[in-house]
Amino acid sequence: NFPENQYAVFPEALVELPIRATCPRGGTVLDPFVGSGTTAVVALRLGRKAIGIDASADFLEFTKKRILEVIGQPATHRQAPLNHTLKVDAVLHQRHER
Repeated sequence: NFPENQYAVFPEALVELPIRATCPRGGTVLDPFVGSGTTAVVALRLGRKAIGIDASADFLEFTKKRILEVIGQPATHRQAPLNHTLKVDAVLHQRHER
């Protein structure tokens, strides 16, 4: 069911407690490796907003469909410009070398 073989499927209950404990209702949960979208789905179910980031366009499309199926509301999608992404990678690489 998941695109490619780069996913880490885990039970929704695993992220429910951390979301409840660290993010107030109406707050925003950030998942920088959204993958199959489990964290985003749980956050939305718990009345939080969710931002999911993934390098794979296939995963983002899969997650958008999953959110629509599970939550019943469409997910929005914005793609970062490639040059912006490369700049971030360069900065992270420079910091790691220090």
